[in-house]
This record gives sequence, structure tokens and C-alpha cells, in this order.
Amino acid sequence: MAIEVFMPKAGMAMEEGRVIRWLKEVGDRVEMGEAIMEIETDKVTMEAESPGSGILLEKLVPDDTTVPVLRTVGWLGEVGEKIPEPPLKPPDEPKAQTPPPVSEVLMNIPGGGVGGKTAATPNARRLSKEMGLPLDGVKPTGRHGEITGKDVISAAAAIPVMAKAPTPEGRIIPITGMRKVIGERMSASHTEIPPVTQDIKIYVDELLMYREKLNVNGRFKITVNDFVLMAVAKAAAESEAVRTMIYDGLFIVRENVNVGFAVGTDSGLLVPVIKGADKLSLSEISDAAKVLAEKASNGRLRPDEYGDGVITVSNMGMYGIVSFTPIINQPEASIVGVCAIQEEAVFKNGAAVPAKHMVLSYTYDHRIMDGITSAKFQKRVKDLLENPLIMCAM
Repeated sequence: MAIEVFMPKAGMAMEEGRVIRWLKEVGDRVEMGEAIMEIETDKVTMEAESPGSGILLEKLVPDDTTVPVLRTVGWLGEVGEKIPEPPLKPPDEPKAQTPPPVSEVLMNIPGGGVGGKTAATPNARRLSKEMGLPLDGVKPTGRHGEITGKDVISAAAAIPVMAKAPTPEGRIIPITGMRKVIGERMSASHTEIPPVTQDIKIYVDELLMYREKLNVNGRFKITVNDFVLMAVAKAAAESEAVRTMIYDGLFIVRENVNVGFAVGTDSGLLVPVIKGADKLSLSEISDAAKVLAEKASNGRLRPDEYGDGVITVSNMGMYGIVSFTPIINQPEASIVGVCAIQEEAVFKNGAAVPAKHMVLSYTYDHRIMDGITSAKFQKRVKDLLENPLIMCAM
């Protein structure tokens, strides 16, 4: 029996995917689990595995084609096996019924009708609703003084409209795939969530010295971001509000502390997730972050390696950014923005001494957290980062 090759659904939010290219040609033998095509989902580029073993009998879509998830895109089977016929074309939409006699649709306006409403045919009312054009003021030309569909169209055409600006000159890049989804989600997050951003200053001299000792023999390559991921994970484990999300009108508290971190790629921003980060050592977090960041950059993240986070860390410090407003990665409740390390003079025992600090810009959903709750979380992160030896021993 022939086997369907379909567009996989790699995540609950995925609605469509793009067949970038087929990795097999018609007539090739394919084994179950073998990569059969390269696809682009709403988050990553990945290889789709064959759902069975057999000969690739037919490719229903060419390379660079976007299709809905679970849509059949090809068939596997044995040589000479018959492929199921495609479903019959759905019947045409039924034609609109002939409008009832005018006498049945006339309403009582000065001069005719019942109920004080504008007299109009059903077609006119439909067009009025679709165009957002009130019937009041539309000049009727019907035989019995009613407004017709033609009257609505004429009235709409008479409304002056702004001329559409010509398309600017330049190279056109369609907004598709991951970039399209990222734009939609960022817009939705900014529109739906009442965000508040609070900045906190963290002194990192002790952290930098401890990091230097860890990295001195080349065994470790710990980054400042690794420390931040660890501190955020441990503080989130202690804060129920940080682990809360809104879903379908309900507050849901997550128990597993899965921490995501933003990775910039040519296709857009990806957020791989370190599962159970609060229970990992610093070296385990560092190793996991390196592996996931490399996969994200190469478009090889598996569906179970992104999403399902409770909080995200976005680091802009390497670009010299000293403060910014990160956008929450829905459905999470908050996001931590990591800024550049700066040097300043601080006073200790009456004398000015040099000190290094960085700012963490924390954006949170004000429907879930208030200022005090979020400040307590930030303070806990600060305490952990300013005492790295104690944090790593926890």
C-alpha cells in the first residue's frame, strides 16, 4: 500500500511549512527515518524524515513550495504500485439565490417600508457590510425607491481615497517563513501584553575574576551569559509569578524551569531552550548553550529544542548596548535583556575605586506580575550574579 509523505507539524503553532528542496528523486529508494526533504517551519530549517520505506513514486509539489501542515506532498511505494487518486474537486459554491420580490424587503422610511430602517435589497446590505459603507446617504435607484447593490458600489466609488504610493525601488525580498512568523508574533506580543521594563545595575568584578580562574587552563570556556542563564534559572525556580503564563483565559504555573536564550541568525531570531536549567551546573549550562546555539545558527534545531520555555534571556552586550526594551516571547511572562559591561568609579571607605557593572533590562507582563514581584526577582538575580561562588555551590 502506498505511503503518504506529508508536511510535518513541528510545533503547535505551526500552520504551514515550505518544501525548500527534495533530497530524493522519483525512483529513489528511501528508508524509514531517512531524510527525504528539507523544509522550513515557522522557526527553523530542518530535514523531514521519511514516514516509511519504499520507492519515491511521486512528488506532488516542487521545490520552494509552501503548503499547509499535514498536506500530502508525495507518495512512497513499490515499483508499479498505483497511487491513490487525488480527491475530487469540491463542488462550486452555490449561486446566490434570486432576491425576493422588492415588496418583501422594503422597510419603512419616509416614502415606504416598515420599521424605520433604510429600504435596501439583500445584495445592497451585504455589500454595505463588506465595504463598511453605511446605507444612510446612499442614493436609491430601485424601482420602488430601494437601494440596490449597484447604488452601494457607485456610492463607494465616489468616495475619495488616498492614492497608493508606488513601490519603492530596490531589491524585493518576500516576507515568508520564519521572518513572517517572527514579525507576527512580535507584533502580537507588543499589542496584547501590557509590558513594563525595569533596569537593575549589577556589579560583576567578582564574577569576571571567577570566570577567568575557571577558563585559565582551557578546560572551560564559560561566558558571562552562562552565569546569567544560571542566575535567571535559579531565581525563576523560586518565583511562581515568573513561571506563570496566561493561556485560554487561565493562569498556568509551570513547574519545569526551561530557560530560553535568543540567537540571531540570517533568517531571524531563534530561541533554543535549556530544559531544567535550574538543576544544571554552570558547565552543563555552558555546554548546552553552545550546542543549541550552533544548531540554531545552522538551522538544525529539533522541535523539542525550542519552545516550552518559562523565561528568555536576550544578550545585546556584545554590541555595546547599555539599555534596551526586550519584547516578551509569548506565552512567557517575562524576558531578561543583558547589556554591555561598563566601568565606573564607586566610593568605598571614602575613596573612589574602579568597578565594572552591567545592566539587566527586565520586561514583564503586568497582567501577571506587579512592580514589587518583578523587583524581587531582579534583586535575587543580582544577588546571585554578585556572589557567583555561592550561586554555583547551590
